[in-house]
Amino acid sequence: MVELLVVIAIIGILVALLLPAVQAAREAARRSQCQNNLKQNGLAALNFESARGHFPSGSETIFPEHCSSTGDCRGTSYAVQMLPYMEQGVIPDIFDFDQEGGTLSLWANSGDILENTELSVFRCPSFFDDVNPPARKDYFAICGGRYPEGPGNSGEVFYDGVYYLNSRTRISKITDGTSNTMAIGEAIHYVLRGWGPGSMKPREGGPSLWFLGGNCQGNSDRTDCFGLTDFHGRSLRNTKLPMNSKLPILRHENANDTPMGSAHTGGAQFAYCDGHVDFLQDDIDMDVYQALSTRAGGEIINEL
Repeated sequence: MVELLVVIAIIGILVALLLPAVQAAREAARRSQCQNNLKQNGLAALNFESARGHFPSGSETIFPEHCSSTGDCRGTSYAVQMLPYMEQGVIPDIFDFDQEGGTLSLWANSGDILENTELSVFRCPSFFDDVNPPARKDYFAICGGRYPEGPGNSGEVFYDGVYYLNSRTRISKITDGTSNTMAIGEAIHYVLRGWGPGSMKPREGGPSLWFLGGNCQGNSDRTDCFGLTDFHGRSLRNTKLPMNSKLPILRHENANDTPMGSAHTGGAQFAYCDGHVDFLQDDIDMDVYQALSTRAGGEIINEL
């Protein structure tokens, strides 16, 4: 009996020693897959730029087709625009823009199909949660974060990055250098106007879906948006706040301020405008972090 207990104890010790190593190996594999997903996003954006002469719009709103009679204009995300360059070109055929309201009617008319259309290239395999719709998105285009246009209805509005509302950024406009400018990164924090039972609940929120863009308030003749009404939290992120920080209360007034972040220990991964992917630590200097999110800030990264 004593010998049996000793053997069991030894086995228990071995399992205790091996289990963390197995878990670490699994996480390393998931992180590698996440890196590969971001690589595909970055290359698709570059292929888009090569074919169209500019990067995808951060959130594309067509006036007046995507505007309701009340002036609320809703667009589609950068992810939708990149689908043909990810061998997913058939998916946009299920979209329905016959009614007013842009993405709102798109979701209403095609919602069952879209919500159940899982695209693993937009999901980080390291992130697990009870609220897990098939169409969840963990990667977001970056609209900047160093030089705000001003406080808007939904938080700070940034146009100093590569992606923003109806952006058409050419490579030649990225004067900070494509290898020093972030394009797409990880963001797993929930937004107030997200999907699921926590939507519109200030202490919960929900995840974003890959096909949803932002929205804005159209002007009287529905040819453009006016003021700082751009809400881009479903499609874009910025570097205003440190990585993996958390908004204690989700409000309409801070919906644009949701930070970047990941389920990986110590930081998050980002695809840059030249296609390479890098892992940034949580404690990165904020000046450097924000400088990496601008396309033409004139910052010299090594001197920050």
